[in-house]
Parts: sequence; C-alpha cells; structure tokens
Amino acid sequence: MIIDPGSFRDPRGRVFTHEGRVFRALSSEGWAAWRQFQGSALFDRLSQSGRVIETREAAGIPLPPGEWAGVLEHAPVPCLSYPYEWPFGALRDAALFFLELLSETLREGFGLRDATPYNIQFRGIRPVHIDLPSFERRGPDGGWNGYGDFCRSFLYPLLLEAHKGIPFQRWVRGTLEGFSPLEMARLFGWRDWAKAGVFKDVVLQAALGPWGERLDPRAFQNDLRRALPLASVLKNIDRLQKIVAGLRSGAPAGPWRNYRRTHPYSEADRRERTRFVDNALSPRRRCVWDLGSNDGEFAIRAARSAGNVLALDADSTAVEDLRRRLAREGVGNVLPLVVDLADPSPAQGWRGRERRRLEDRSSPDLVLCLALTHHLVISRNIPLREWVEWLGSLRAPLVVEFATREDARVRELLAQKPGDDRPDYDLPNFRNCLGEYFEVRAEQTLGSGTRALFFAEPRAR
Repeated sequence: MIIDPGSFRDPRGRVFTHEGRVFRALSSEGWAAWRQFQGSALFDRLSQSGRVIETREAAGIPLPPGEWAGVLEHAPVPCLSYPYEWPFGALRDAALFFLELLSETLREGFGLRDATPYNIQFRGIRPVHIDLPSFERRGPDGGWNGYGDFCRSFLYPLLLEAHKGIPFQRWVRGTLEGFSPLEMARLFGWRDWAKAGVFKDVVLQAALGPWGERLDPRAFQNDLRRALPLASVLKNIDRLQKIVAGLRSGAPAGPWRNYRRTHPYSEADRRERTRFVDNALSPRRRCVWDLGSNDGEFAIRAARSAGNVLALDADSTAVEDLRRRLAREGVGNVLPLVVDLADPSPAQGWRGRERRRLEDRSSPDLVLCLALTHHLVISRNIPLREWVEWLGSLRAPLVVEFATREDARVRELLAQKPGDDRPDYDLPNFRNCLGEYFEVRAEQTLGSGTRALFFAEPRAR
C-alpha cells in the first residue's frame, strides 16, 4: 500500500494505491456524503457522461491507519498533471468545466466543497473531476463558499496571462494556494479596471479583504450564505463563465512555435526519420513520452499505437497549438504539458511530497527524444553525460537524435556561446555515454550526414 501524501488536506478521506489500483478510504461523514451522492440521478448522469472519474465501492482492501467507514475504488488516470504544467487553454477549459459542473450540481440540490484545479485531471485534452467526496447535499440556505478559491486558483492565473501577457505556469508553481486578491490588485493599474474580471473579482475583493478579516469568519460566511440565494449564486457562476470563456492568452509566441518551418528537414531526411521512429513504435506501447514535442508530429504518430502519450515541451505557445491540433484531429490519448526539462516540475508542498515530480507520476515504456539534445546541452549548459544519465534513469527504450558539430543548427548554437565550444559535445562522446546506460539496437545517419538516430534499450542494472 502506498498512501498519497497529497490527500491529507481532506480529513474525511485518504487516497492510496494497492497493487496498482487507486482507492479512497472515507470517514463516516465522507461515507454518508458519498452514499447520498451515489444514490442520486446527478451521479448517474455525471458518470455516464464521463465528467467524474469511474468509481465503485470496494471491500477486502488493506486500509491506511485511521477510522474509516468505507472505501472507494477509482479508475486511474494515465498521468497526474498539475495546473502549472497546463497551457492557457487547458486551464481555461478546466475552469469552464468546473463552473458548468458546479452549476449543474447546485441545481440538483448538491454542492462542491472545493474549488481547486487539483481536483481536475485530463485524459488527453478532456477534463474529468476526480474528487467525488467533495460532492455533498446542499442545505436550503447554502451558497457557494468556493468563490474565493476559484478566483485564486483558476481566474487569477488566467487574468495574468490574458491581460498582462505573462505565462502563468511559473507563478502558479510558486504557490500551491493560488494568488491573493491583494497580490493580483497590485499587478493591475486603474487602466486595467475595465478589463474582464479585473474590477469586481480582483480590485473589489482586495478592498474587502482587510474588512472581511476583522469579522468573525464563520458568522460572516453564514450571513453571506443567507444573503445569496441559489438564483444569485447561479447568476454569479454564469457571469464567471462568460468572463472565462472570453479570455485569450496574451503571451507572446515562444521561440519554438515555428521551429519546424524555420529549421526544416529535407524531404529525404524527414522520410528516413519518420520510418526510424515508426519502427520503434511498431510494438504496442503502454505509455510514450515525447520530449520536446513541438508541433506534436511524433506524439500523434505514437498515439496511433500507444495507450497514452505525454507530449512535453517548454514552449507554452507550442503546447497550446498542439492542444488545438489534437482537438481538431480528434486525438484523445495525447496529454500535452508545459514542461521545461532543464527546470522541470519539482516535488513540493508539505514535506516536499504533496506534489510529485513527473518521473514519480508516470512511467514510460518508450521515450522519444528528437532534435532536443543539442538545445539542452549547448543552450542550457546541461552536461552531456548527465543528460544521458537522466534518460537512462527513466528505464525505458529510447529513440534519440544527435545533431553533430557540423550541423548548421549546432554551429549556430555554438556561435552564441563565445569562449565555450562545449568540447564534450561530439558524436563519439555521445555514443560512449549512451553505451553506459543503454544497449544500442539500431543506429542510422540521415542522408544530410549531420544527424544520427539511435534506438536503444536500457541496460539491466
């Protein structure tokens, strides 16, 4: 049994895995709320539409320490992801998904205890709510207590990128609790007040903050709930939906968005490269990682035979473009994430365990690493041996491309490093490093003569 270290925040339940399956132990209060929800037409409708994770009651399972009234089993998601790894469109879709779910839930006499994006995961580009115990029967005077949480974790990051052109990922990664209204208000001057979501949801909330903190929080909350009947709450949700739906990223295009067009391969090289990758994809793969996925050409090829694909790229605009392409082409098993491999998502939160590193959330059985090594080793100063060592740590077969020092792009990158010609960066040294961690099964030099492809399997250790 492995207890999820991030599930402690809900005292009514604890998530854990056992023999590769996902369970949630519930307290008597949590179990009563679940039974009410599970017996409703709302649960049937949300389950059938795939908007909540597939869940059933389980028995005979070893339980974590504590007093538990029952246990649920949830269907696993292919890979847990966090909001600071999502492109703008994914966070916006998650926000709209949450608001639509909340509106329907309230109309059916239920409510949601939490308004956090961490309760939403993506299967491909489709969102699903995974925290079923947060659904609970709503009292006659119940309002929506999650408005502030929604603003901090959903709305404010979207406003930051939409109105200020600042990609939100690094900001969100720096605070798991979200932005405070006062912090956001300091980012927006009075000229911004007319922009969608700024005055009412940022400026007024910041102004009310000190006053609200001087009141008894519980009394203030109860007064607020009585003052906001269901019709008013639904009207506010509808208002937020319109704001969120109208937001567009204002971030400038990233450097890799048009990389394939500005640094094209010859037609012959492109065909050879595609054939080499397809050969590695020919056995069905459970999970493929495409590192530096860019426009997703090979992620989409991998999706044809793989169970699921993680498409990872540091450029949020390139990831956003890929996400739109997946929607257009109806590809449902590729999860595109904003991940800078030179500065990846760390383990963080309480005791550094609440949010996990990517390597602890997903285990690939094939890694694609095309047109990436020279950028990380030369531009980002990652030692070649350490880069190959990290690839080896994934313990998965690897397709990797190496651009030699004669390659035009490599010469261009080296020219940007005067006085540092990276002597460790050459093909013989790469072969030696690769051989320490992998058995090379196939090697091919493309017709242009400056790029080599390798298919390698990890050495037994």
